[in-house]
Amino acid sequence: MEARAAGIEAWQYWEVSRSYSGDGELPDLSKVVRYGAPNGKCGYIFVRAVPGSWAGLKIEERFSICEISEGLWLYYDGLSEQWKVQTPAGEIVRLSMPLENDGHYIVGVNLRPTEKGCHIALMAAKQGGQEAIARADVRAAGKGIGNSELSIGHNRHQLEHWNGAIKDLVVASGSLPPRTFRLLVSTEDLSPNPADSDTLAEAVQRVIALVR
Repeated sequence: MEARAAGIEAWQYWEVSRSYSGDGELPDLSKVVRYGAPNGKCGYIFVRAVPGSWAGLKIEERFSICEISEGLWLYYDGLSEQWKVQTPAGEIVRLSMPLENDGHYIVGVNLRPTEKGCHIALMAAKQGGQEAIARADVRAAGKGIGNSELSIGHNRHQLEHWNGAIKDLVVASGSLPPRTFRLLVSTEDLSPNPADSDTLAEAVQRVIALVR
């Protein structure tokens, strides 16, 4: 993760990072970015975000939520007014959704391996509104979304900034089915737990195996 840019070493399985706003100062922070290392080519991304003053304007800019190195890039295309997920091979899943400049939005990406590659479900909704879903099969989604560098609020080249607020971000293994996403949309502060009992148990077993 990019915590090291703020002078924080973060190498643990359970990665925790907080927003950083320059000049060596860490302001009062209320939200945590949770990164539970996924495995294989499956997993999910969940985010609650508020766009900046650019929302509602059709402009030729891309606004990044996050990018996972050798994995996926989740961003909003201001010109086409679409949420997009892009794979390293350049394959793109698109979901049309004009944004309002005072709106709070929830976005989810669910990855599931298939025989020929990966199935991606891209879900989005305005807080308390009706969710929309786009699905696509892609050839591959890179090396998965685990054990990778996570860029937050910009792409891995530190460009295409979100220019808004990211209130909650979870990247983890497991799945984020539409019914769960629908429940999260109906609330203001719930989010998936990247270290649920199964994931935590698996992590403990890996540590025990290494110790032995």
